[in-house]
Amino acid sequence: MDQEAVLIVFQIMKTIWRVSGFLFKYKWLFWLTIGLAIGSTLFAMSVPLVIRHIFDEIVKPKKLDLLPWAVVALASCYLFGEMLNSLRIRVNNTVEQKVLIDLRKALHDKLLILPIGFFDNRKSGDIASRVIEDVQEVERVILDGSEQGSKALLMVFGVSGIMFYFEPLLATLMVLPIPLMLVMSRIHFIVTKKNWSKAVSYTHLTLPTNREV
Repeated sequence: MDQEAVLIVFQIMKTIWRVSGFLFKYKWLFWLTIGLAIGSTLFAMSVPLVIRHIFDEIVKPKKLDLLPWAVVALASCYLFGEMLNSLRIRVNNTVEQKVLIDLRKALHDKLLILPIGFFDNRKSGDIASRVIEDVQEVERVILDGSEQGSKALLMVFGVSGIMFYFEPLLATLMVLPIPLMLVMSRIHFIVTKKNWSKAVSYTHLTLPTNREV
């Protein structure tokens, strides 16, 4: 990774860390959202295990008297998972609105103390977009990124652990292409960056009077 890319990543992480302060004002609601997300994910992961138990321990040995209880257990996994997911959505919406209001208030207070020259050198549409759209997108990256990232990590490592426990060979074959995919993604990023630089340079040479958007 070159120095420019490192600098960009550093600036992004610095911004995310600064904005996260608005989120951690409601840390109990935030951690409740994460906990509900993890709980619903665990119930979703337990469904294949329950189905496996039904086939191996009830259907094959023909212990059909236990089948109704197994169906109840399977339905309970779906039911409790959806209940936790519904609560997660409600709590998430509450935190989202609180953080969004705080972000916009802080940005509004900052705009009030900026010098007039700041507004002379910027379009009113850019400022409006920053206040209306960018704030909401930043809030979604912080809150939804943390929540969905926790669920994704738990799902990846949980499913991987289950696969390696029951089928080590199949799990190994599944993870073998991952290093190759990472290398190909890096190559694609480098090639795309070079092509974009060439396109921008060509635009400046052929259309010098046009402003780049």
